[in-house]
Amino acid sequence: MADNPKLCEGTSYKNLNCCDKNIGISVVQPECHCLPDGSVVTNPCYVSSTNKSFWTYKLITDCNDTTIPITSFIIPICAIINAEMLIVWEKIDGCGEWTSIPYTLVNTDPIFGDAPQGFQFVKIEINDRYTNGVSVAYRLELKGNFPVATQPISVYTNSTPPTVFDCNGGFLVPECNPQGKLSIYKDATTIIQNNQATLEYRVEIDNIGNATLENVVLSDILSLPTQLTPGTITTVPDTLNVVINPSGRIDINGSLGKLDPGGEIIVTYNIPVAGISSPGQYTINNLATASAEGTEASATASIFLDAVRLESDKCCNVLDNGLAEFKISITNVGDSPNTKVSILDDLIIPTGVTVRFSDFAGCSAVFANTGEPVPINSDISGNVDIRITCDNIDIPKGASAQKIMKFKLVSSSVSGSTIIRNELEQVNPTTPNTQIFLGTGVLPIQVGIKVLLSLECEKPC
Repeated sequence: MADNPKLCEGTSYKNLNCCDKNIGISVVQPECHCLPDGSVVTNPCYVSSTNKSFWTYKLITDCNDTTIPITSFIIPICAIINAEMLIVWEKIDGCGEWTSIPYTLVNTDPIFGDAPQGFQFVKIEINDRYTNGVSVAYRLELKGNFPVATQPISVYTNSTPPTVFDCNGGFLVPECNPQGKLSIYKDATTIIQNNQATLEYRVEIDNIGNATLENVVLSDILSLPTQLTPGTITTVPDTLNVVINPSGRIDINGSLGKLDPGGEIIVTYNIPVAGISSPGQYTINNLATASAEGTEASATASIFLDAVRLESDKCCNVLDNGLAEFKISITNVGDSPNTKVSILDDLIIPTGVTVRFSDFAGCSAVFANTGEPVPINSDISGNVDIRITCDNIDIPKGASAQKIMKFKLVSSSVSGSTIIRNELEQVNPTTPNTQIFLGTGVLPIQVGIKVLLSLECEKPC
């Protein structure tokens, strides 16, 4: 089997195999290669977290006038590999990026003949993507892990016959497991819609061996935190057994039937979260195991769910010289994680009162009836409804955020008293599809400042 990747150290560009130039072309298998995440590791290798194996080769052509450009070439691989299991990547010289390219899988070819027993050819047509004087890398990305064999690589240049490169016994290629062999990959995600969370799982089970597996059994164990209450769990196929334990453990298991060589069974299940007893950051771990006679494979996954609860408060202060302020406080409660919210606030200046705003705390303030911005340091006379919107307020874990609206009473023609009203109407998550929102206390919250011959706050901070 291909080994787990090991970071390459020391001299770059050592080769596992490097065939001498023939017809102006060399074929090379480097000792180290580049994975999709950019890491440089041993070649070939198997990455268990993605259930993918990677195999890299290079074609090098010189710029001699007698060198004929490559038309096509073949790499032998295990005969049961199908197109759903294989991606071929190409990188020409040192420029550009790795590009997924088309290929064909053939057991026999009019140019290259028959594949060796137990193998098929990956045939790659060049189609004038490059000519001479280049070094081109090819990376096979395969679902599953395969034993390592040695086979020649053959190149065609519109001359007959194709040139076979088989120095030092050949190149390392993926061959078939002689028996049935299971491979498993698991993908898990949290979907939040309308403030409801659903844990979605997809399990891909493949037979990467060369014999039929008669009875494949799946067992998946999930650890759900006790603060989360699961709803009705649905599975595909629906013949799987689902057992929910009081401790939060969920067992999903059952027989999936027969799996032929190269075959795949896809299992999905959705776990709605019906209730969350307290705020926090929750991790849901699980271990899925597929087994059949003589073979077993496992995959793990961890997904996360954030639940946020906030408290809101509003108060006011009257300062010297007719200055006053309304203060909005949003507090992160308990173990709630960091979050961002937007708030909607109404401030009503009554008839006969003139004020002058000096600060809206970075928020947007508009006249509710026209949508026009409220000017700073200008006289505003009632009857006026001002709508204040504050977006992307950062509420750190265990902390509060405040917004303070400042103004000055310029004049009042009211006999007796009247009240400047301020009401916090809404507190909404900025990214509602990333966290469950457990509320912000009782809304709306209203506070007023009584206007007499002076200002008098109804609820001092």
